[in-house]
Amino acid sequence: MTCHWEQGQLLEWSREHSRNFPWRAGWQPTIRLLIGEMMLQRLRDDKVGMHYTRFATQFYEWAAIASAELTTLQWALPNSGIWRKRAISLNYLAQQIVNGLVVDIPTVESLKELPGFSLSVARWVRVVIFGEREPFLDGETARVIGRFYNINYPHWQFEQHPALVAAAYDIVDNRACIELNCALRDLADAVCLAAQPDCAACPLRSRCALWRDEHT
Repeated sequence: MTCHWEQGQLLEWSREHSRNFPWRAGWQPTIRLLIGEMMLQRLRDDKVGMHYTRFATQFYEWAAIASAELTTLQWALPNSGIWRKRAISLNYLAQQIVNGLVVDIPTVESLKELPGFSLSVARWVRVVIFGEREPFLDGETARVIGRFYNINYPHWQFEQHPALVAAAYDIVDNRACIELNCALRDLADAVCLAAQPDCAACPLRSRCALWRDEHT
């Protein structure tokens, strides 16, 4: 499936309406883009800035994470069990990158085996670090894609639902993969809300299955 129209609409909308986060401003080291979007998955907009700033003031590049004491890295990340596990994985990944031990691009399956790495995080690692075209498919972006294509799925199964995953891959299959992933996340946060979607403000409205069903 080609999604040129959807990609164009999302990118155009994003230029005016994307959320303003420091890790998205201009060129940023890959580690900051990776961590910022990972934090955004579990933290509200008004909380993520504090946590990101604490991390970014200490860690600018992979070498710093590779050489960091694990407790120092864990302190710089959000204080939760999942992030303490992710600190272990990030330290391991940094050492692999800095020491030139990554010969082949890791598979999603191998990355998902790392502590604290969900399927969506594993895909995001491949996007940001290795330049692959993968969707950061979380519960919110799944809602946008599911509504647009009229894909019904159990909410606990979105990461592995075949039709939903295939559609997500198609939408971000573009050299602007990172921007498209961020646009989907912003659209879910500002427009395609769970309870009361603001369809009038949606750039995908004219071809959205949900909107069409409700207005025909």
